[in-house]
Amino acid sequence: MNDLEFTPSPARVRDLEKVGEGRQAELFVWAEGVVKLFRSSRYNASARLEAKAMYSLRATGIPLPRIFGTVTIEQRPGIVMERLAGTDQLSLLGRKPWLIWTVAKKLAQLHAQIHSIVAPEQLQSLRSSIRQEIESSDSVPYEGKHLALASLDHLPDGAAVCHWDFHPGNVIEATDGPKVVDWANVRRGVALADVARTLLIIRAGALPPGTPFLVRKLIGFGRRVLGWRYLHEYCRLRPFDDRDLGPWSLVSVASRLSYDIAEERAHLLELLQKYSALQVN
Repeated sequence: MNDLEFTPSPARVRDLEKVGEGRQAELFVWAEGVVKLFRSSRYNASARLEAKAMYSLRATGIPLPRIFGTVTIEQRPGIVMERLAGTDQLSLLGRKPWLIWTVAKKLAQLHAQIHSIVAPEQLQSLRSSIRQEIESSDSVPYEGKHLALASLDHLPDGAAVCHWDFHPGNVIEATDGPKVVDWANVRRGVALADVARTLLIIRAGALPPGTPFLVRKLIGFGRRVLGWRYLHEYCRLRPFDDRDLGPWSLVSVASRLSYDIAEERAHLLELLQKYSALQVN
């Protein structure tokens, strides 16, 4: 199996044992470990980007699964990687919600560790990717789009590893330490942009399939506590001026709206209006 050659496999999806799923992909048991199988061929570019990113990040010391290769099953691109022994932080909170303080602190520490690493040059620019997302989207209202793009013009480029989808559901508490998964959106950019994105997902992100009932029941309170504790701990480790976070929050909301996630749209529109008013004032 050549690293980035998505070699067709005779395997059939219905014969594979599913062990997890997300919005874009499903996870199945595979000979070498697991295969992250994207839901259709329209994710070919995302799968290739994620595989290339995982290969390029191996030497950085970031805790992520080992990648063994790529494959295509029934025209669906897949990434073959090690199977992690452990559960994600979101599921952990579903079973033990009293650990939310500890989980939020560990989440911030892991994010700060990632942001301390200089991103490989081959990673795409986060700033240019955000611009492309917003400009090409019909889901972002005109005024919000205009203000977000104008704000982006005044924001800097950066060289940190930005996961751009970093949240408790993408952190696995493995037996040998936490590991970060789902690298399809990783970019090279300003760490604070990634912080704004994580706060947005914590506060407004749609819950993934299979989210425990208890998490759904306590989501409002849990989001507030998790977000506050995460931000407090991150700021302790990597201090920043609160005023620098606002413009990235606006840009992140506009970018997230471009994904057109139905469950998030109403809340994101409220946030877009709120952050736009703060920028204008």
